[in-house]
Amino acid sequence: MFAVLAYQSWPWYSTREGMKSETFEKNLRASLIYAAMGCICRPTNAVTWIIAASLLFLFSKNKHLISKNIFLVGIPAFFVMLVIDRIGYKEWCIPLINFYRFNLEKNLAVWFGESNMFYHIFITIPVLFTTMVPLVFYGIYLGSKTLKNKSAINSPLKNSAFGNCEPAIVALGTLVVYSFAGHKEYRFLFSLLPIGFTYAGVSLNTFYGPPDIFTHLNKLFRGHFVIYNPLITNLQGQQHYSFKKSIVIGGSVSNFGRGSYKKKKGRFSHLIPSKRTTILILALTNIPIGLFTNLLHARGVVDVMRYLRKNTANGKVTDIGFLMPCHSTPFYSHIHKPVPMWFLTCDPPQNKEDLISHYWEANEFDINPENFIKSNFVSRDSNLVTSISFTDEGSNVEITKPKLLKFYNDTAMGDDDRLMVEVYRKSRNLRYLPSHLVFYSSMLPRIHSILKFNDYIECANFYNTLFETDIRRKGNILVYCKN
Repeated sequence: MFAVLAYQSWPWYSTREGMKSETFEKNLRASLIYAAMGCICRPTNAVTWIIAASLLFLFSKNKHLISKNIFLVGIPAFFVMLVIDRIGYKEWCIPLINFYRFNLEKNLAVWFGESNMFYHIFITIPVLFTTMVPLVFYGIYLGSKTLKNKSAINSPLKNSAFGNCEPAIVALGTLVVYSFAGHKEYRFLFSLLPIGFTYAGVSLNTFYGPPDIFTHLNKLFRGHFVIYNPLITNLQGQQHYSFKKSIVIGGSVSNFGRGSYKKKKGRFSHLIPSKRTTILILALTNIPIGLFTNLLHARGVVDVMRYLRKNTANGKVTDIGFLMPCHSTPFYSHIHKPVPMWFLTCDPPQNKEDLISHYWEANEFDINPENFIKSNFVSRDSNLVTSISFTDEGSNVEITKPKLLKFYNDTAMGDDDRLMVEVYRKSRNLRYLPSHLVFYSSMLPRIHSILKFNDYIECANFYNTLFETDIRRKGNILVYCKN
């Protein structure tokens, strides 16, 4: 959201030529505020805005004005971020320093997965834009054509395509920078979606003219409707355009009069499908995907949290354990109750030399889940342990954990107890068996016997998804309760 607002106000080259200084500063400051909000939420968004600001500073005459506003917005935003982190971490800190050391200096983010340099080109772009990819690239092509706008004759970049391609250059620069990171995910580039959709819109407008809804809006506003597009070359930025007028978009003229629009003829015009066919293709390839990913895919990991929240409120849940790959479900963001919860740890190593030998619970559990449960969990009525309580710093929830007794009555201990004492002593993180365990159904055959031995029964089953590439996350979400 902040990216959309920032892009809309940003003084792109095609809109700032001839713009009054007051208007330029107003738009710039508004955009910087929105960009700062986005960077506070996700600091890596700064990559996009550093590139955009560099281009703006390089090709603008108002360098002093730009520098002044960057400092006026940037410094307060930095202190706001410090205060937010102080509230969250309970101490003064700058997480960006640790982020730099972990991700750049030591490159330890590869612990979560490493992809090659071309991941964002061959995976991210198709995932983000699906069947609109050709429209995005054709829109960029239209913008790259030499402009023939006589009103820009006094511009230092006259007859240049830079104005129309500036957003694409910013997006490309961001993609290149992110490509050098070892760990890559397509969600890291969500902020580029508005730029891509803008170019896709330019392509559709060039092929078919504006949507019919603009005609109805035109009638509603008595012949004038506000149109703003960074790819529209003009001298005044935002303008009121009559639908009877023509405007230049990407070097091609599009008429806004309904029924009078004529498709531009060219060598490949016969390959362009009809407007109805294009809409049908885009709808059939995007709407089902959107509905599936939002309503069906991986819904069980959220539904189970609603179930646990409801049962926590009525006192049926006392503590919860997640025997799943870490971060498979939301956590306290959905429970909203101070109930003790834990998941199998997957904390990354602190040094690159430990990447191979580093211990993590989720991996040990996956290797031998039944033995993991036997070795790291103890019943609350066990006479081999005592209880210790403490407040977890991360969640501010009181946690109770078992601690092995220092002395035992050897005469009262059997051979099984002596064996379990030795097993528990080797445990890195001894826990009590919780009232509820959550795991994927694909894990059930491997732990069914140990769950039955510890008197667990199935109390809920939630559909999760149609397919899953990660074998550890296959199947439904099961909740087992201690009987």
